[in-house]
Amino acid sequence: MIQEVRQEVLLQNGDILHTGDIINVKYKTMEDTKKQFCQGRLKNVDEQFIQLDTSKKYNTSEKTIYAWDLIDIEKVSDEDEKNN
Repeated sequence: MIQEVRQEVLLQNGDILHTGDIINVKYKTMEDTKKQFCQGRLKNVDEQFIQLDTSKKYNTSEKTIYAWDLIDIEKVSDEDEKNN
């Protein structure tokens, strides 16, 4: 049996997220005139960026957001809560 290992992420505000969690991200790049919003499943986290799986029903995609562009991260749901 193969079991997925979920990476734990500690945010500066003290919140803990795990890969697989669905999150809302608010960000603004230097090119943007307004704040941007994105929702997706947390796929990978590094000190420099986060990667989200933003796939929809018939569309597969991934989004990378750099740490310096982040404004806010909010957890929408937990993958483990769905499986229990």
